[in-house]
Amino acid sequence: ACPPGMSCPDFGTTIPFICPPGTFREPPLGNDSASTISCEPCGSGTWSPWRGTPDFSSCEPCPEGRVCAVGTGNVSVGNICPEGHICGEGTTPEQQTAIKCFDGFFCKSSTTPSSVYEDLCIPGFYCGEATTFVNRYKFRCPRGFYCPSGTGSKSDLKRTLLRGEVFLTKADFYLSQKVAQFCVRQLMRNKFEYVVVEQAELQKAGLPPIDNKEISDIRSSWMKEFDANTCQEQAVYAVWKRYHPGQDPNEYIETIQSMEFFTKQLLTKVLKEPQDYINKCSEHSEILEGKPWPTVNCQEAVEPCNNVSQLECLCSAGSVDKMMDCFGTDNGYSDPQCVEDPSLKDAVCLDPSVDLTPDDNGQIGSLDDFDLMAGHFLSYVQSSLQEEMQTRISENQGTTTRCPFGTMTKSDGASGLGDCVKRSNVDYVQEQLDMVVERINPVDTYKSPAQPVKTSGNAKADQGKFWPVYKALAGSVSLITFDVRHLPRETRYGD
Repeated sequence: ACPPGMSCPDFGTTIPFICPPGTFREPPLGNDSASTISCEPCGSGTWSPWRGTPDFSSCEPCPEGRVCAVGTGNVSVGNICPEGHICGEGTTPEQQTAIKCFDGFFCKSSTTPSSVYEDLCIPGFYCGEATTFVNRYKFRCPRGFYCPSGTGSKSDLKRTLLRGEVFLTKADFYLSQKVAQFCVRQLMRNKFEYVVVEQAELQKAGLPPIDNKEISDIRSSWMKEFDANTCQEQAVYAVWKRYHPGQDPNEYIETIQSMEFFTKQLLTKVLKEPQDYINKCSEHSEILEGKPWPTVNCQEAVEPCNNVSQLECLCSAGSVDKMMDCFGTDNGYSDPQCVEDPSLKDAVCLDPSVDLTPDDNGQIGSLDDFDLMAGHFLSYVQSSLQEEMQTRISENQGTTTRCPFGTMTKSDGASGLGDCVKRSNVDYVQEQLDMVVERINPVDTYKSPAQPVKTSGNAKADQGKFWPVYKALAGSVSLITFDVRHLPRETRYGD
C-alpha cells in the first residue's frame, strides 16, 4: 500500500512521491476504507509547513494574525490579517473581517487577539470599531470633547454642543419667540373683546348678561391654546416661511431637537390666573377702551419710514404670517439679525416696546406678563444642552469625555479635562454670559446633628445669603461629608 504522507499516482508505482507542504494523504483504514492516490490540500484555516503530512489532523491551525486559504504551506508568504481587524488562530479567508478592531484601539496588519491591546487610540483623536493603522489620525477629537489615549467612538462625538448642531440660532429663537408672544397676546385680547361685544348684544336684545363664572371661563380659555402649542408652532412656520424659504422647519429642526421641545422653550407660564395676565395688546384695544397706540414721528431722511409702531403692527396683524411684516428694515422695523450684535440687548433691539429707557420722543416702553413669559436665549441653550446630553445617555451613546456641562474646548484635538474652559471664554461659541450649571447646597443643615450659626447675623436671612458655620472644640476631629449623588449625570465630571 502507498504509505501515508505519500502519493502513488501511477499504476505500479515503486517509488512514492512525498506530499508537499500544505497537503496530506491518509492511508486506507481496513478493507472498507477509501483512500485517494493523490495528496489532498489542508483545509481552510489550517496549514502544514512540513512535507509528508500523514493525515488531516496533522494540518495545524493557522497562526494568529494570519489567514490560511486551502492548501497553505507557508504562512510567511500567505495572507496576513487585514488592517482594522483581529485574526485569531485558525482564521479562514471568509473569517478575516469577522472580528473588527475594538472601540478605542487601532489595528495594524497581522493584529492578534492579544496584540490589539498594544495600540490604544492616540491622545487627541478617537477610534471607532475597525479603525486601521492608516486612519489612526483621521478622527480628530471634536470641539467640546477631550480625548485621552484609548478614546472610543460614540454618536455623542458627532454632535458638538453648538448652535446649528444641538440648538437653533439666536435670531430664529428670538423671532419665533416674539411672534408666538404676540399671537398669544391676540388670543387673550380676543377673548376679552368677545365678552364685551357679547354683553353689549345681550343687553341690546334685552337678555340677561353672561354670569361671572362663564366670563371667567371665556377669558381664561386662551390658555388651552397656549398649552396646545398652537401659537408657538404657527410662529415657527411663519419664521421659516419668511426667512428660510423652501426649507421644511420640521425636517430641519428635528435634526437638531424635537419640534415639541423647541416650541416649549419659547414661552413659559407665569404664576397668575390666565384672566389676570397684563396684556399690551389689550391695553390698546378700542373695544376694551384702551389707550392710544404709541406715536412714531418719521424723519424725512429716514427711508423707509413707517408711522405705525411695531407694537401696533404686531397687535393688529390679521394672522401670524402677517406679523412677519412687522420686522425687517424693508418694512421700517428692526432687523431680526440685530440680536447677534453683542453690543445690543437681545429683546430690546427686536422689540422696542420693552425698552425702558426714554426714546427721542420721550416715550418709555413697558413690560407685561407676556414679556415675563419670554426666557433668555441662554436659558434655551442651557435646556438644549441638558436635553441633548440626557438623550445621548439614555441611548447609551453618551461619552464620558465630553467637556463638563457649561464648558467647551477652544479648539479641536483636546486630550485632557484641563482643556475645557467656560463657554463664555470661547470666542466661537458667541455666548456673552456665564452658564450657571446648577445651584446646590451639599450641606443639609436640617439633618445635621450640629446646629450651624449664620454668618450674616440675621436669623431670618435667606438660605442663599449665609454660610453655615459649625462649632468645633479645639483639637477635635470632625467628619464632613458632601452628598452630590442627586446631581444629574450630565453635570458630573465623567461617570
